[in-house]
Amino acid sequence: MRPPITLVAPTVAALTLLTACSPPVTGAIGFSVEKGRLVAIVHMCEGTAQQLQIVPEGDVSDGFFERQFWDLSPADGNEYRLDIGDLDAFGSALDPDVSYSTSAEPHDDSRSARGPNLTAADLAGLDDGDVFYRVIEPEVATLAGTLDDFRAAACA
Repeated sequence: MRPPITLVAPTVAALTLLTACSPPVTGAIGFSVEKGRLVAIVHMCEGTAQQLQIVPEGDVSDGFFERQFWDLSPADGNEYRLDIGDLDAFGSALDPDVSYSTSAEPHDDSRSARGPNLTAADLAGLDDGDVFYRVIEPEVATLAGTLDDFRAAACA
């Protein structure tokens, strides 16, 4: 039988190599508040997006938002926009005890773009002009900023 160290070292080396070769960020999703409306902004760094998805990460109580898939209209350059609807109405439809994951799925086999997890409390804290988004560098964080902040961070 081989000593454990001889099995662990090749496995760690292989995982390190795979991580180093993984493609860059595909895109990012931000949620903007525009005149009281919640607007999803999908900024693609590479590839195209076909569908926005918001899916709960836990069991949702009866009567609350469960999951939604929206087809995205053709992009303006590398940015897609989707008017989800009234911010307050959408926020109150979310189960306050559940976090919802967000992603934009491609029409081909490229990687999907990831957005911030949404909660009812996150949306309640947003004002007109705010953009709620996720960054992965230098560490994973969820931020509220301007549209320019989001665009600058989208492909970083």
